[in-house]
Amino acid sequence: MLSIRAGKATVERASGADAAHSLGALAPLFSGLLSAFELQKLGLLRADIGAVATLHDFFRAPVPWVGEMF
Repeated sequence: MLSIRAGKATVERASGADAAHSLGALAPLFSGLLSAFELQKLGLLRADIGAVATLHDFFRAPVPWVGEMF
């Protein structure tokens, strides 16, 4: 379980949580590719609106991009 208190995060094993998602949903959330609200709309995040807002604020980041041509 990821707990966020006063801007600090801790992770521990837990049987219940305010939000649940697959491991595959963590990468786009962590990288900023998708917001917590977008993950919820896609059905990849199960949480109430308060938990979604907390995740959105904690993981908020600009959309990733690369200026190099490949």
